[in-house]
Amino acid sequence: MHYRHLLNQVISTKNLSFNSLPLHPQPEPLESFTSYLIRLAEENHIDRPQSLFLLFGGDDKMKRTADYPHYTIERLSLAAACDKANLLRTTFHHLARKFDRSDTPTSIAPFLKGSISQSFRYCPLCIKERSYYSLMWRFLWLSGCADHGCQLLERCNHCGHALPFITASLQIGICPVCRCDLRTCLAEPLTQNALSVTRVRTGDLMFLLSPQPWEDSGDILLALGRQFAHRRKNKQFTQDDIDAQAGFLWNKTRDIELRAIHGNSSPPRRLVAFRHYLTYADFLGVSLVELLTAAQAQKAEGERPNTGAQHVPAPRYLHHAKGDENVEYGLQAARVPEVGILASTAPIIGEEIKVSLKDHSQEEHLSPEEEEILMLHKGSADKKGIREQEWLTKVQRAYEHLVACGEQVTVKAICHAVPVSCATLNRHFQIKAYLATIVKGGMYQARRKEAQLREERLVAAVQHAISQLRESGQLVTQGEIAKLVNQRIKYLRNRPSVKMLLDQVSIE
Repeated sequence: MHYRHLLNQVISTKNLSFNSLPLHPQPEPLESFTSYLIRLAEENHIDRPQSLFLLFGGDDKMKRTADYPHYTIERLSLAAACDKANLLRTTFHHLARKFDRSDTPTSIAPFLKGSISQSFRYCPLCIKERSYYSLMWRFLWLSGCADHGCQLLERCNHCGHALPFITASLQIGICPVCRCDLRTCLAEPLTQNALSVTRVRTGDLMFLLSPQPWEDSGDILLALGRQFAHRRKNKQFTQDDIDAQAGFLWNKTRDIELRAIHGNSSPPRRLVAFRHYLTYADFLGVSLVELLTAAQAQKAEGERPNTGAQHVPAPRYLHHAKGDENVEYGLQAARVPEVGILASTAPIIGEEIKVSLKDHSQEEHLSPEEEEILMLHKGSADKKGIREQEWLTKVQRAYEHLVACGEQVTVKAICHAVPVSCATLNRHFQIKAYLATIVKGGMYQARRKEAQLREERLVAAVQHAISQLRESGQLVTQGEIAKLVNQRIKYLRNRPSVKMLLDQVSIE
């Protein structure tokens, strides 16, 4: 105890030497950053988080940004005599680099939103065997432990409380609330199907969280978008199909594929989260690691990124320099390998099309094939208008159904009732304008109704307070009523119905 007290005093001083820790445990494979901090504190008998943070210039914000690459990681590497590269492996650093993200928590947090847990998840058998926490447990995508075939626990089985990442006691495997050992908690076994999925996802996370030689090369999203597009077209899905069935909003499929393929100046790194990539890969029935590996192999082969969608012009009469001689050419079908995007240098897909080459001095006319193409384009536009009217009719029926059921009218509720994705409806201007009108009116009515209910509840509370004061024989004043209702007098008098009651009390 004397040694621990002395060490805490030394750590709390401002003139701290960063090589002062006597014991230097090294991070375990795929150990989380918070787990390493706790083990470092345990080995050196540091029993306060504040003392641990002062050791390398950290603060209490680390409890909220657990396992993110911290700006003080270099100072910690000096204090713990641990290489910076080994410390970065305990964070989300390598996952962020694979998707072209920077190391700052402000960049990684939006990317991982909805993919990682906000409280501690664990496998009690793993803690019993290894005495450290795995970084893979943070991901909600992983439901269980592949080594022991059990589900990951999210609470202490002894007291039922959720657990923080960094506890006040700084002890591995100890609940900070009831002080019980987490190693003795029981976890339910996984089903055979869930175990198979868990093993695949464990392998994927091990790859994503480990350093790879290509992750700092950049432009991997371009090739990854091509891989997604290629797999989707092989399964004969459209982007709308993926958005609707995967539950994507705001054209996430297009952001993953087309913007990456087109090389937009603002790539989808700020638009697409990690969970969208995972959901898309699961929907296609392929591993995200397999897509990344294929994308990197394609990039390593030296293929030039297709930075724009180049459209093949419609077949027209080509002018020949030899005069009136007619020459027939057959244009064969082909696609750009792996990408599925037509390039201007690639032949046209389809059956042979015979093109006459006329002299450029003659007047140019449309061939029967060109007239057929123009009619197809016109028919496509007509079909689009008919499809928009059909969607508008379905939206109107959904709105009438919601109003008849007394439910709140929102865009999400209408899309769920149709059913269709919001992105599909927003492509049609008439539907978008109609939704804006009805939703705005519905929100106004809902807010007005909610305000009326809130005022009615407040009137009932004031009446109950007045009756309570009279029964107890106390003086009925506005101040006493405000105390019982737990509101300010100014707030109460801003409500007309409540103001009438308070004025009546004042007169009495």
